[in-house]
Amino acid sequence: MAISTWPFAASKLGLTEGLYWNDPVGGPTMRGVTLTSLRNNRSALGLTAADAITVDFLKTLSEEDARKIWKIGYWDRACCDQLPAGLDYAVFDIAINSGPARAVELLQEALGLHADGIFGRMTEGAAAKCNVPATIATMNKLRVKFMVKLKNWKPNSAGWADRVATVTADAIALA
Repeated sequence: MAISTWPFAASKLGLTEGLYWNDPVGGPTMRGVTLTSLRNNRSALGLTAADAITVDFLKTLSEEDARKIWKIGYWDRACCDQLPAGLDYAVFDIAINSGPARAVELLQEALGLHADGIFGRMTEGAAAKCNVPATIATMNKLRVKFMVKLKNWKPNSAGWADRVATVTADAIALA
């Protein structure tokens, strides 16, 4: 198993993700965590179903608490610890923006596998044998191809394109 780049990935995301934003398409988000994701991952913060998770609660989300959700809700769900260094970071960043299943789908497509969004032995095996820098580059080209079809691409295109380029370069450097 590769050495996890989780600490690096979390640090980079902490610099990338902004504070509160209510996107007309994506809804309320704080530090890259949507209200839905916060509700779905409330146990990462020691919260129960009885605890009210509101927009006001989301607005107070600390980076420390966001990191807990990033790890459980995105890094772990996209099986990043089972990927080679660099590829783990690239998949993680996609998971944050588009969800863990989409991140795995794009990884699978870049690996030439059936893209079902379910990380299994075939995906892990193909990732372990792949040319990591080439796979990162291919996956992020597929990511942009996916992103340009989104309703909110136009107002976010410059920032998202810069983010993908930076993540690609950083992930390849990690590889």
